[in-house]
Amino acid sequence: MWQAAVTVRVLLAVFGALATIINGIVFYVLVRTKIGSRLTTSLLRNQCVIDAYTGFIAFLYQVVGGDVQTGSEIADKIFCTIWYRDNLIWIGVILSVQNIVCISFDRYMAVLHPVTYKLRQKKLTFGMYIYISLNGIVMFYPNLVARRYANGRCGYVQLSESYVLRQFFEVEPYIWLVFLYILPTVFVIFLHARIVCYLRQNLLNSITFHQDIDDASKEAQSKAIKARVRKLTWTIMLMSCTLMCFYAYDEITYVLATFKLVRYIVGTPSQQAGVLLVILNSCAIPCILVSSTDPLYDMLLHGLCLRVGKLGDSDVKSAETTEYQ
Repeated sequence: MWQAAVTVRVLLAVFGALATIINGIVFYVLVRTKIGSRLTTSLLRNQCVIDAYTGFIAFLYQVVGGDVQTGSEIADKIFCTIWYRDNLIWIGVILSVQNIVCISFDRYMAVLHPVTYKLRQKKLTFGMYIYISLNGIVMFYPNLVARRYANGRCGYVQLSESYVLRQFFEVEPYIWLVFLYILPTVFVIFLHARIVCYLRQNLLNSITFHQDIDDASKEAQSKAIKARVRKLTWTIMLMSCTLMCFYAYDEITYVLATFKLVRYIVGTPSQQAGVLLVILNSCAIPCILVSSTDPLYDMLLHGLCLRVGKLGDSDVKSAETTEYQ
């Protein structure tokens, strides 16, 4: 058992650090470029910041531990409420999922309702940030209530002491399952499916309208249509699969634990495996964003080539200097 625990902790530390680095690099590239509208760029930057935070916190938990004791009762109470047992990771998970929903809605509005999208840019931005913030507060607040510092130790609230808390935490797993897994997945798939259908219909109509275009041009445009639809479909599949696959294990085991079919004990290797999948999601999302966004991919590739070129030039100069000496 201890070998499994050590293995999971090492993997969490490694992938947590990796998620921080990957998202940091993509964020740096996003700061130096603009993808679509200001709102689109802002949401993509948000995603990198949130996933970098989640990875970094996961790394810190493996280094510092899940229970911090400072010797000060006030500080210990604060750490108990906000830090105990992977607590801060879940705010990152909540914000990450809701931000992906907003990115999907941003794409939907930009493609299907471009005029409204341009005219209502400020209202959309305000609405999306309110949506993300409210979801973060409402979904994360129960985690703060569930922890209690007593007799010099941090632990979970005894549900037998409060009827209201007992009733709430009986339905809380279903709330997480619906609002953090089912609804976001369905919403993302639905929005991107509408985008694909619209693009296919709109672009095919534009080709049919121009009767003076020769067959070779029509064939070239037809291939371009298929390529765009195929790429967007691939993006849909990757995003939805990321949401479903990486979050499914923890969400399903959490719900099954309410029926006493499995044991969901925070800190055990089986539970930490679910956290590991969440951190893998933080590594995968920026890769999906880069691969599905040509300007971002091109700039990142260009930056890497320049960096490698500079390193190569410095190595050549160093070799020449050494030979001269």
